[in-house]
Amino acid sequence: MRDLTRFSTIKNVPPIKERLSEGLKIIAMNNYSNPLEAAMEIIDNSIDERDSQNPPMILDISIEKNKITFFDSHSLGMGYKELSNFLNWGYSVKRFDQRKIGKYGAGGKGAIGYLGVSCQIKTKRKGEDVIWKLVESNWRNEGLKVLRPIPAT
Repeated sequence: MRDLTRFSTIKNVPPIKERLSEGLKIIAMNNYSNPLEAAMEIIDNSIDERDSQNPPMILDISIEKNKITFFDSHSLGMGYKELSNFLNWGYSVKRFDQRKIGKYGAGGKGAIGYLGVSCQIKTKRKGEDVIWKLVESNWRNEGLKVLRPIPAT
């Protein structure tokens, strides 16, 4: 057996930072077998955020030539904090909540990528005044990017 104690004297060893390969993002986007399955994933996210104080949840879906719109009312929506969490691949505040459908923080984002190249998200958290808008023309690109949500006008 090798003696590894001599390595303990090495100074200034930089820490190893855990990283997410951009390829995992593409895997999540290709994880669906058909558009309906991807649409159901987005619907699941709305169900997870339904407002139990204001039922029933109403979800409108419109499909046009190059556009699919999901609009839900009576859900909690997303403010800046929730949008930031949503954009964190693999992060989910729902992971240990047995009442929630989503657990892994990749489904909704992957479904958006499966359904199209570009996306626009407009959202408002219940009880907040600001409507946030995020526009991305190349959602499927392989790089991890910095997205800047802006207050919608």
